[in-house]
Amino acid sequence: MSALDYVTGPALEQGHDVALYAPVMFRREAQRRGVEFHRAGTDWTCDFAVQQAASEIWKESGNAPFNRYIFGRLWPDQAGAKAHDLITEWTRERPDLVIAECSDLGAQLAAKVLHLPVYAADNGLGPVLVDLWDTDIAPALTCLHKQHGQDTPVLPAMLTPAPAQWFYETPPPSVRAVRRTVAEFRTVLPSGWTVPPPPARSST
Repeated sequence: MSALDYVTGPALEQGHDVALYAPVMFRREAQRRGVEFHRAGTDWTCDFAVQQAASEIWKESGNAPFNRYIFGRLWPDQAGAKAHDLITEWTRERPDLVIAECSDLGAQLAAKVLHLPVYAADNGLGPVLVDLWDTDIAPALTCLHKQHGQDTPVLPAMLTPAPAQWFYETPPPSVRAVRRTVAEFRTVLPSGWTVPPPPARSST
């Protein structure tokens, strides 16, 4: 949740009602932030077998195959359960706006099914999702989307902490850079300290 403080913090400060729909493992962090919590989806990332399988792929094959496995298989496989829970909840109490964590494919689908306005909030994984969307993620989601009467999966417009160039060498047209904020209870740099810019990227 700390990666999404730049979205939830300003919304709370401006007086909006903010609710998090997520597996129970996020309840405490939501409460620390004063965010209403609703359980949705499963804590599948805590499953030891899932963690072990992903770890083995990373150790044996490296980062690229690991990302394709995580985002092109595991996340799409779990999207149906999250979408089901959210469609049920949001049919009863319809939100005005959905801001879905960028890899929360179930939330993105639920918003689409219910014709709710939706943004994807970049938690640092946005560039990976953009790179893998057409080749791995969208094909893995197509069957689930068709089950819900939806067309080809499309990544929603994405909110990312400014400056977008820190995350994208060339930001896609769908990326919207927003001001970064830090939750009050998180560590703040001492006065006079600054965060150095990231190293320049090189093309190979």
